[in-house]
Amino acid sequence: MSASFVENWLKEKHSDLEVGNSTIRRYVSDLRDQYSIPKEVRVRTFEAVKELPMGRQLQVDWGEIILKDTKK
Repeated sequence: MSASFVENWLKEKHSDLEVGNSTIRRYVSDLRDQYSIPKEVRVRTFEAVKELPMGRQLQVDWGEIILKDTKK
């Protein structure tokens, strides 16, 4: 079971719980060490997509940036 699975389960069952994902990752890692549970390695499979003509392909970056409003 991955730390992200544990985090999702906790949020589902205890929506008012305020805990950081790094805390959950560290806890799950400590449990794995304590009980000698190997971490399951998953290999993601992917393939390149065919190049499309100019103007027919889109790439999206789901990053986030927060800027200060200097006009105040």
